[in-house]
Amino acid sequence: MNELSGYIEVQFFAIARKLPFKFGTNASALYCRHFNVDLNEIASTGLYGVWDGEQMIKAPDPYAILVMAYYAHVTAMRMKGDREDMTLEAFIEACNEEEGILNVFQKAMLSSKLLGFRLDGKKEEIKKKEDVS
Repeated sequence: MNELSGYIEVQFFAIARKLPFKFGTNASALYCRHFNVDLNEIASTGLYGVWDGEQMIKAPDPYAILVMAYYAHVTAMRMKGDREDMTLEAFIEACNEEEGILNVFQKAMLSSKLLGFRLDGKKEEIKKKEDVS
């Protein structure tokens, strides 16, 4: 996995652990279940802020970002065949001790893909395989 696929690892000094995170469709689906919304209603949770056209009129909800990050951690653990070993509440308390953590999560979240599309709108150059016939 790489950064473009929404995978990051973050050192949490307060709990002396490096935690994996996988942002993307699975984490978004778990997040939506938490807030009892459909995937196409994810913006209604405040995760991306409130927009009026191209103008942000309200910043993203920090709690929503932390909940999404928790489910990205759950996703990464499950992908490795492990179970998550902390509750949402314990995770948020650990995040509370880390300076700049919201920015780290937002950057990873926005550069991840949801059903094949990057959330930040940037396009990736696709390399074509050479014909070996």
